[in-house]
Amino acid sequence: MNKKKNNKNKLWLDSAERMVFRLGENQPVQVIHHLFSNKQKSQYDMHYGLELGILLEGKMQRYYRNFQENISPGQIWLCGMWEPHGWKVTQAPCEVVVLIISPPMLARTHFENIHNLKWLNPFKVSPKDRPQVRKTNQNIIIDIGNSLIKDFSKETTLQMAWVHLKLLEILLILHDNWKVKSLPKKIFPDSFTKINTVLQLAFENPSLITTHRAAQVCKMNRNSFARMFKEIMGISFSEFALRYRVDGSAQQLLNSNKQIKAIAAKWGFTDTSHLHRCFKKYYGCSPLDYRKNFNLNQH
Repeated sequence: MNKKKNNKNKLWLDSAERMVFRLGENQPVQVIHHLFSNKQKSQYDMHYGLELGILLEGKMQRYYRNFQENISPGQIWLCGMWEPHGWKVTQAPCEVVVLIISPPMLARTHFENIHNLKWLNPFKVSPKDRPQVRKTNQNIIIDIGNSLIKDFSKETTLQMAWVHLKLLEILLILHDNWKVKSLPKKIFPDSFTKINTVLQLAFENPSLITTHRAAQVCKMNRNSFARMFKEIMGISFSEFALRYRVDGSAQQLLNSNKQIKAIAAKWGFTDTSHLHRCFKKYYGCSPLDYRKNFNLNQH
């Protein structure tokens, strides 16, 4: 294995986290403000809500499975539903504002006279094809980011409306002159409800859930469900379920002293060898080395 690949795999040895944000009809967007006074090591997470981040000051590196990019002030980053992603502060102080967005809200948002504007498209294409802010608009994005911080701190009846409008303004700026190579198909809002039902099923049942079982829960045939899930999530249901179970086993490796055999059984792997193969695929190391690496970094 060459040095470049070793470095890439090492990034995924850092702690990953399945984030939970409370999104709903009354609060379809959450605004999070971070100020980092020092450089930060790589961190990884994934979550149901879409993510749009704005860098206000400093510099960051953003990581995806097969892509990474450097972010400067006035630029943004985007993450799709349950898409593993990571970041590292490379220049401090570093200030960011992050929007976690309910997917159904964007799916339902439309302008009656503009039919080709799909708000979800920037989140659904591959990371390397996502739009970025042009240099001439970066100061505008910084102003919007600072305004979002102020607006979200005001607990008024119009708070969420202002946040929603600013989110759409950012997306309009991103859509300006952006030509995506292949446009995703139309997604109906009730698809997200079905997807979320299946996600909750996976979270409540760490053992293996088949695509057939997931389709039954959504009251769909297997092929229709598989197409819908792939279109929305960008990966197959079987791939998502495997990612989730590997991620869950990783968290338990770090947060308990249970034997690897017991962890493998809990998360639906046939044996330790099965967990080992899957773990190597995503984390670039064995479960045992992952646990050892974490313990060494804690001392």
